[in-house]
Amino acid sequence: MNSNGKIYLQILLISSFLILAKYFVSYFYIFNEDFLLKILRLEDIEYLFIVESLSRLDLKTDWSSIYSAEKIIGFPIFSVIWHSIFFIFFNYYSLIILGIIFSFILYLLIFKILCHLEMGRDKSFFVLISLVTIIQVLNFFGDIYEIEIFNLIYQPINEFVGSRFPRPLVTSIYLFSSIFCLQKISFNKDFSKSKRYLIFLSLFLSLLMNSYFYLFIVVSIISLIVLIYNFKSNIILLLKKNYYFLSLCLSIIISGFFILFLQSLYSESDYSNRIGMYSVNIQEKIYLLNHFFLKLFQIEIILLILISFILKFYFLKKLSTLKRNNDVIFYFFTSSLLAPFIFILFSNKMISLYHFWTIVKFSGFLFVFTSIFILIFEKFSNLYNSKYNIALIVIFLTFNILNSMNLEKNTTKNEIIDLKKIKQYLEKNNFKNTNIDFYTNDYLIKHLWLNLDNKYLTTIDGFSSSQSDKQLESVVLNIFKLFNIQNVEFIEILNETNKYGQSRNNFAVQYFNYKYSVNFIRHYKPLVNEYTNNEIKIIKNVSPLISYYAIIPNSEKIRLLNKYKKINLGQIIYPDLIILKRNSFFNERSILGKYRDIYSNNNYVILKNDM
Repeated sequence: MNSNGKIYLQILLISSFLILAKYFVSYFYIFNEDFLLKILRLEDIEYLFIVESLSRLDLKTDWSSIYSAEKIIGFPIFSVIWHSIFFIFFNYYSLIILGIIFSFILYLLIFKILCHLEMGRDKSFFVLISLVTIIQVLNFFGDIYEIEIFNLIYQPINEFVGSRFPRPLVTSIYLFSSIFCLQKISFNKDFSKSKRYLIFLSLFLSLLMNSYFYLFIVVSIISLIVLIYNFKSNIILLLKKNYYFLSLCLSIIISGFFILFLQSLYSESDYSNRIGMYSVNIQEKIYLLNHFFLKLFQIEIILLILISFILKFYFLKKLSTLKRNNDVIFYFFTSSLLAPFIFILFSNKMISLYHFWTIVKFSGFLFVFTSIFILIFEKFSNLYNSKYNIALIVIFLTFNILNSMNLEKNTTKNEIIDLKKIKQYLEKNNFKNTNIDFYTNDYLIKHLWLNLDNKYLTTIDGFSSSQSDKQLESVVLNIFKLFNIQNVEFIEILNETNKYGQSRNNFAVQYFNYKYSVNFIRHYKPLVNEYTNNEIKIIKNVSPLISYYAIIPNSEKIRLLNKYKKINLGQIIYPDLIILKRNSFFNERSILGKYRDIYSNNNYVILKNDM
């Protein structure tokens, strides 16, 4: 096996260990846990409802026998399309398979990009291992010892070099593929030699358009900078001579926009609000521009900018061996600084603007990180030994295992065993491929029910559902009425932020995602008469980049309460089967209708409708 083959094999083994370590470790804690339930517990399954629906070519994500969605889901499909395809053949096990495959591709792309920085294969592999090891070390000390500085550094890096699905597991492959293509284009002075990479670049831009729009803007800016800088002497002539080819590239990019446009056109309008989209006026744009400008003066950003420019225009300028491939990474950083200003100027729709700032932090880190290694290898090349790679791999594996062990620290063994018994009961009693109207208040059991090829779920979260807000409200309020939640209790649920002094209403977030999200600019209703003085104070202190906080305005509380009061016993929908995870909120003893307890254990109870 040649040198490249050995490195590729090592990257594959590292990728596999990254995904599988948590499973190996978990078996030492709970050996007899069901494998499907282990996947659901250990993986990020937030997007799996959408994946499951798309795998059936169903863009209307509702799983309801009563309130069928009228329109399709508005979630960007290119971020979940590969998992949806694999889900057809491998079901929930596709999370592990694609986790290994995509992690391998991601690390391989980073390795290829590092090789283009002329460090050599072994040194490039050392830098890659250093990067993934740093992530594991930061995660360990940030989580175990709760050291804030480690978390602050870890978060933006892990957002682009982590294994979370679909971001960054899928979207970062599009990103680093684009950077790799741009490196190739930047290296070639001959335009004809760049055509193949321009086609691939156009394809990845199209994929980014409908998967991670923020990165699409950043990569588009980098692409323009590289093309103009690389071919500036004859750019007009190139445009004329390659009109048809460039039109093809543009058509590929536009196709991604066209798919996004069609999806937006036919998607549920309420969904865009539930995922955090809102409109801004001129005054709010000015405020956002000013806010982003002031953030440039945060100490970590000033340091990133200063160090990057010193490295670029002083230290790296002296290295004749380093051609222009490192420029692409530098342009990544500078483009990320420009992107939010360009986006705010030209768009009147905003959504989760903090993503822009995460890109700034990661791109700045990436340039500084790679530049430091370039300088070290240039000045102290004799100090490097290939044995360092082995030492780093050992450190990576050690901290990966420690982090996997940390995942298990809050695991409740009895609950996991009881969940397995629920699965066994459903299988034994042939609750498979049914048309039963099913309700559960447990997130994992919803997926377990679908894994048994059952069709219907009474409720689904607002993020995954393409139902209208009106439909979601009807279902949710019906369930509350079914469990005989009194009006006074329902008022307390709506007033959660007032009662406990919180700034995140769990009812709003659980069922309607970001619909009632609040910050200095965005709030569902005007501040006057809609929020308490304390809530207004909270809202005015929330950055416009943040979507986490949720407070229900007064008029919405009144409307929801009145709607709840109007539901009478004759209107209640009674699910055929209910599996309750026991808690103080929904109790089987308070349920209305004729339900029979057909199975129970310490944590769960199964109720069958006998009406």
